[in-house]
Amino acid sequence: MPRFISVRDFRQCMKEILGNEEVIVTRDGVPVARVVPLDPVERFAMFLEGVKKSFEEAGLDDAEIQAMYRKARGKAS
Repeated sequence: MPRFISVRDFRQCMKEILGNEEVIVTRDGVPVARVVPLDPVERFAMFLEGVKKSFEEAGLDDAEIQAMYRKARGKAS
């Protein structure tokens, strides 16, 4: 069951809460938001989207990315 926490307390403890637990944020005792951590699959998917976007912005194609990967792993092209 999620923990209820005031907006003020949420702001003060945000670093400890985010990614660790589900909380219901309240304002004047009334629930206004539910904060839930991402599951590992969602986190990984978002990470991959960011990597993909970075490669696209750099103008790299699949062949160049694979060559960079092989080089980083110490394997010949």
